[in-house]
Amino acid sequence: MWELFREFVLFFKDFQAFWLFFLIVVTIVFVWINFRRGKPEAIKSKDDLERLGKLIWVDESSDTKPFFNQEFKVFGKPDAMYSDGGYVSAVEYKSRKSGVKKSDVIQALTAALAARGDGYNVHQVVVVTEGDSKQIEVPKSLAKHYQLVKEYVDLARAIKNGASSNSVI
Repeated sequence: MWELFREFVLFFKDFQAFWLFFLIVVTIVFVWINFRRGKPEAIKSKDDLERLGKLIWVDESSDTKPFFNQEFKVFGKPDAMYSDGGYVSAVEYKSRKSGVKKSDVIQALTAALAARGDGYNVHQVVVVTEGDSKQIEVPKSLAKHYQLVKEYVDLARAIKNGASSNSVI
């Protein structure tokens, strides 16, 4: 058997450069396909949300129980969540006409972190206003995700515990 393998290697020895080039091209194509597969198209309005996939969760009222992330002690609930082949998007709606604010993004990221604590594998958050939208990829690591919102979570906790917002800032 080893002799057959040796003959095979000797036969294709002259084609090493070709095979190396072929393998590099195939690898690049696979990486590119895999990279593109997980990226949804840009969301420009509420009408585009159906492209995020199937609606899997919606905040129907103030009575809807918020999600809780036990590890980081964070509560929150997005307005809706969509799933497309395991790619979960948490959506935060804002009724104003102006653009997306940093506080909107922090709120959406915190709600996504809470949802991840309850088992939803959120990959991105989408904030949609009447005049704008913003999509943010969520880090795969929960710890890195928490680092994005930690400063604001700590600020909210300090205020809740009696500190004035001026003394914390």
